[in-house]
Amino acid sequence: MALLAPERLADIDGLRARFASEEQLTTELVRRKWLTPLQGRWLLRGHGARLFVGSYVLVDRIGEGGMGQVFLARHRSFGRPAAIKVLRPDRLDNKRGRARFLREVRALGHLDHSNVVHAYDAGLIGRACYLVMEYVPGPDLARVLAAGERLPVGHSCEYARQAALGLHHMHERGLIHRDIKPGNVSLAEGGRTVKLLDVGLVKERMNPDADGEVLTQAGWLVGTADYAAPEQVLNARNVGRRSDQYSLGCTLYHLLAGEVPFPGSTPVARALRRVTENVRPIHELRPDLPAGLSEVVGRLLAREPKGRFPSARAAAEALAPFATPLVTAAAETTVHISTCPTLPTLPTLDGPTATESELSTPADAPATAPRSGQ
Repeated sequence: MALLAPERLADIDGLRARFASEEQLTTELVRRKWLTPLQGRWLLRGHGARLFVGSYVLVDRIGEGGMGQVFLARHRSFGRPAAIKVLRPDRLDNKRGRARFLREVRALGHLDHSNVVHAYDAGLIGRACYLVMEYVPGPDLARVLAAGERLPVGHSCEYARQAALGLHHMHERGLIHRDIKPGNVSLAEGGRTVKLLDVGLVKERMNPDADGEVLTQAGWLVGTADYAAPEQVLNARNVGRRSDQYSLGCTLYHLLAGEVPFPGSTPVARALRRVTENVRPIHELRPDLPAGLSEVVGRLLAREPKGRFPSARAAAEALAPFATPLVTAAAETTVHISTCPTLPTLPTLDGPTATESELSTPADAPATAPRSGQ
């Protein structure tokens, strides 16, 4: 059994004698944590080959989005954890889906910054694409907000400052994120470092053919109505560097105020409000904020792009006076910053590799942590 470490293989014969069926044996291996529940389920259903993707072994499914699924995996030789994004097979059947995924791979390959998730590898099995990325085990800001505790102002500003630096790195390379929101801003290194996730909507600023899908496609509006810039609401092709600033401003506003800038009963209503209305000044909701911070937030949320900062770096510099280093952030908040979960020891021996048709996930494998994908 290629999923088990060599030192475990000697115990298998003895275990086989104790259990009357493969199902009972597999259940025991999961109980002993020699296999993960995902591995056990797929093995029992005859889908074991799907667990091997390139040089990696899938451990668990950690997210699912409109374009594909994200798995926690581990390198077979080095043992390094990683996040693997696999494009949904039906998305591969059209030119637009393949182009978008390949654009994501190319975009990530140009990024090397401590505040942006790193790409390790990419591959193609038949027509099925996968992307191997840095695994960020900490919570994203959506989970931080869901915990219901108001964060220290200095920590909120530091989250936004670091995210702005990551955006500046992207923008310098002609890339626009297009989907900045709490769920795509994650915490690493015990909560001390911010990582921008999910560049699946990245647009190459100089590429006129970059897709500008309307907001209602692929559930895009549902997940982004509270954070999209006004120009993005009107036309998804009209995004620019300052559109990312607006989305970052919405995220910071949410962190500081505990609510989104434009509440509403439906995603469409909330999105359209930002086109026709100015945001309520943050100091009206938080009169205790430091002098000057409301102006910074207001500039990020200027309805016209020209009213925002000239660059994301300028936004980061404006936030710096209000930011507090995150050295003790994990200890001072009630949000549990988890470490990377313990993964079962995997062999250095080569196992089978999934074929194109085997990359689709069995229907009974639920996502363990709903995420848009890293």
